[in-house]
Amino acid sequence: MNHLFLSVVAAMLLVTATAVHAEDPKPAKIPPGNTPGTETEIKAVGEATFDAENHLATFLGGVTVTDSRFTMKSQKLTVYLSKAREGAGKDEPVGGGIERAIAEGGVAIVQAPRPGATTSDDAQRVTGRAERATFDPKTGVVVLSGSPVVRRGINEHIATAASTTMTLTREGSLRTNGPSKTVIRDTSKVADLAAGPTKKP
Repeated sequence: MNHLFLSVVAAMLLVTATAVHAEDPKPAKIPPGNTPGTETEIKAVGEATFDAENHLATFLGGVTVTDSRFTMKSQKLTVYLSKAREGAGKDEPVGGGIERAIAEGGVAIVQAPRPGATTSDDAQRVTGRAERATFDPKTGVVVLSGSPVVRRGINEHIATAASTTMTLTREGSLRTNGPSKTVIRDTSKVADLAAGPTKKP
């Protein structure tokens, strides 16, 4: 019954999606709408609901989003789905991708390394924390709000006001609007101390 209901809802939304419930751990997979052949996977511990009329999907409780560009965790995720395009050819997608997504509640994001960087390279690793994040799949831009903090390697960029917003691009650049501070850590002295004093010959 549950799978039949989900199949009907998925057809109405023109997406290939499976609702996530505590008793059904299968993730929902939704085309992101900007890169052909790619998927955005959404898992939720609580529940998932789909509103066909408004092209809306809502995920609650321990939500994890896995995309080719980032991984994001939150307590709630609202996904606005693209509407079907009239007159699309048989080889063209007719809709069902993500128009935009809003994550809320303890948002934590890990951005995928830039092309050419290794996943173990901490200098290329960008992470962010906030109370809210908005993602636009067409541009790959993520806007963090609600006392956001962005960390690259060991350095941190911290909002000093709740109203400050931080915008992350898919290339890894950051733009901040509002009061903030940056903490740059120099590890060279720590390394020198760990090595001990240099003995003269």
